[in-house]
Amino acid sequence: MGLHYHLEDGDHFGERCLVSSAKLREVSAIAVETCELLRLHRRNFNRLILPHSELHDRLSKISDDRGTEIEYLNKLSKEEMTLKKRRSSELRKLLMRTDDLMADLP
Repeated sequence: MGLHYHLEDGDHFGERCLVSSAKLREVSAIAVETCELLRLHRRNFNRLILPHSELHDRLSKISDDRGTEIEYLNKLSKEEMTLKKRRSSELRKLLMRTDDLMADLP
């Protein structure tokens, strides 16, 4: 179970592989409706973007900000799952105590 992030028209993903030395993608994308995807190979990206270092810097910042946001949301998601497990365990214990009390009634 992972974090779900909804993209809108004009959004992009996978930029981290273009602006860093990462070889593997850190995320996967699944289309929930018909969409048009464009693919940009790293060598073409470098040829287009390197002469315009300001664009590279902006895309790097977007990538870093998104990475920070995803890390934060993943942390929140894990904390939420821990709380749900704790509540579920407490509820089971309460139900077991209730069953025991009901069994003792005449």
